[in-house]
Amino acid sequence: MYPKTEEKIIEGWQESIFPGVVYRFIEGKKKETKVLGNAAIIPQEEKMTQEHLFDVASLTKVICTTTVILRLLEAGEIFLEDPVQKYLPQFPDRRLNLRHLLTHTADITSWINQRDQLTKSELKQAYLSIQAGDKLGKEVKYTDSGMILLGFILEEIYQENVSTIFQKEVLSPLKMTNSYFSPIQGTKIVATEQLKSGKILKGEVHDPKARVLKEHAGNAGLFTTIDDLERFVQVYLNNTEFFTSGA
Repeated sequence: MYPKTEEKIIEGWQESIFPGVVYRFIEGKKKETKVLGNAAIIPQEEKMTQEHLFDVASLTKVICTTTVILRLLEAGEIFLEDPVQKYLPQFPDRRLNLRHLLTHTADITSWINQRDQLTKSELKQAYLSIQAGDKLGKEVKYTDSGMILLGFILEEIYQENVSTIFQKEVLSPLKMTNSYFSPIQGTKIVATEQLKSGKILKGEVHDPKARVLKEHAGNAGLFTTIDDLERFVQVYLNNTEFFTSGA
């Protein structure tokens, strides 16, 4: 359906940039799905299938965090110009608002000293202590920090952890029944990598910040299948019910 794109995908697989892949092209009512290679290669090979769960990493930001925020905006329960301090009073920078976080224009750092050695509460406190720089609102700079802060804001609004919020507000309504949050167990899970320690990451989120924050991470942590991912994509392509005014 898209030969040049498919050529690049196959090329990456053949050059062992990745051991396996599941991909789907959608054009109108036409769909084309392909499955290539392995879901794991160590300690032994495991064939890839269409049912395998992938750590979709930063797609968590789009599928979950951003989608819930958009629904709240549409319902008039929050506003783009709302200051972060409205929901997180302990946050030090009164200039920062929801628009800055959503559009990656907050000019906030993603570096936290000894981040991976911190506890869940220590890492949360570190994020609640960061300040915006001089380019606030002037420059787009992609960072996980904004989505992590949005996750904390959602927790204050709903009084639940973000994993529970995402399940109730996105996964369940869209019938994404094969989507889960790290850590998960099962047989059909794509291995992400082998750590320096020799441990194979499988069913545990690859992102180190999300591994620490666990159910409070708004930046990563979702595992899903190609079929569930399409259910989400179709909302933005043509669904008129999930968002009350249309996608």
